[in-house]
Amino acid sequence: MERYRAVMSGDRWTRAVRRAKEMLQVRGDLALLDLRRGRLSFHGFGSLALMEAARERGCGYTLLLHDARNSSIASLRACGGAGVDLGLFVQDFALRHGADGGGHPASAGARLPRDAADLLIDELAAMVG
Repeated sequence: MERYRAVMSGDRWTRAVRRAKEMLQVRGDLALLDLRRGRLSFHGFGSLALMEAARERGCGYTLLLHDARNSSIASLRACGGAGVDLGLFVQDFALRHGADGGGHPASAGARLPRDAADLLIDELAAMVG
């Protein structure tokens, strides 16, 4: 809670949202923040900053990607979108691609092979429209 208050009271939250807006890629109803080629600090609020930027662009779903060691980490959120169960989507994707992942209808995550990350983006963008 202290960290949250510090971010919100300072300009770090504003900077994180501005950075998310600048880096945001829109694919239909999906807002993508791809940090695989140079991770910037969002002070632990990357998903929240992305959701804020996505809502302003009218997107119903978000995907935040970054690399960690020999894998890619994906964080998926619904921010107004309906009809796609992100937990089931990630669970199915993970099973098909030798990854670990899951979640619930509005929030999911996965650790997947790096070569599967672009497939995740394409499949999710097609699923959410």
